[in-house]
Amino acid sequence: MRNEYSKAEESYIQARNIYSELGDRLGFAQSVNNLGDVYLVRDEYSKAEELYIKARNIYSGIGDRLGFAQSVNSLGEVYQMRGEYSKAEELYIQARNIYSEIGERLGFAQSVKTLGDVYRMRGEYSKAEESYIQARNIYSEIGDSRGFAQSVNRLGEVYRMRNESSKAEELYIQARNIYFEIGDRLGFAQSVKSLGDVYQVRNQHSKAEESYIQARNIYSEIGDRFGFAQSFEGMGRVHAARKEYTMAAELYSEAENIYHRMGDMLGSANILWYLGWLHRLQGQYGEAERLVGEASTIYGRLGLEQDVERCDKFLEHIHR
Repeated sequence: MRNEYSKAEESYIQARNIYSELGDRLGFAQSVNNLGDVYLVRDEYSKAEELYIKARNIYSGIGDRLGFAQSVNSLGEVYQMRGEYSKAEELYIQARNIYSEIGERLGFAQSVKTLGDVYRMRGEYSKAEESYIQARNIYSEIGDSRGFAQSVNRLGEVYRMRNESSKAEELYIQARNIYFEIGDRLGFAQSVKSLGDVYQVRNQHSKAEESYIQARNIYSEIGDRFGFAQSFEGMGRVHAARKEYTMAAELYSEAENIYHRMGDMLGSANILWYLGWLHRLQGQYGEAERLVGEASTIYGRLGLEQDVERCDKFLEHIHR
């Protein structure tokens, strides 16, 4: 997969240069935007941001509303991955409105789905559920299996966060099976990892661990660092539940190293939260307080008020 991205990068750079020589601004913008997609997948967010902004400005200059909307939505994905949810939301809404005006149903569904991601990360589960259902229905109508599976999997995330584990499991399995049928290894791994989350909540630790290991191996093979880190994080939670604190700490640290290199502030904050719990469970209250305090600060910067409240309750309990 890494080689494929390198080949794609080389091809897009070559195309961009040719379009530049020919004075073809549309082709140039498309190549620049595609190059941004490569960097986004490789978690090189600064490079992706720069290219999406460049493409967006060219599309605006030549009056290409579809291209403009695509660049805006992609730029939103960069900010979402960085945890800058307000910026992401603003761009997704802008893209969604343009797609609606020009009658582009696929783009509209994608923007609605990504808006659902922002709402889910903020804990606004009713709004997220509504967005995912709307996107799922559009994907179904236009025959987009991958988009349908993505919406189903995200809907499962909403139900899992609401502790409706049976609904979540059903949706994850549905998404996993679709991903398998269409040969989408990334989506398959995401659904398998999500199933691990369900099993963990149910204290089915062996099944959870098996799912996380399967997902981790696929993420490793396809070069998806974010998923790879999430798998380590999940495995850390399994070992923490088994009171295997040293192993849990090692796995959390592995995940944190990846999140840090990616610039994923939310991932880093979550690891601080889990490490805080590890220290609390071992009676190391000072270190637990420090770690959760750091997590709370990051959550606050990201505008995640529910997570800040969760940290506050944790700290209040320690001080009693």
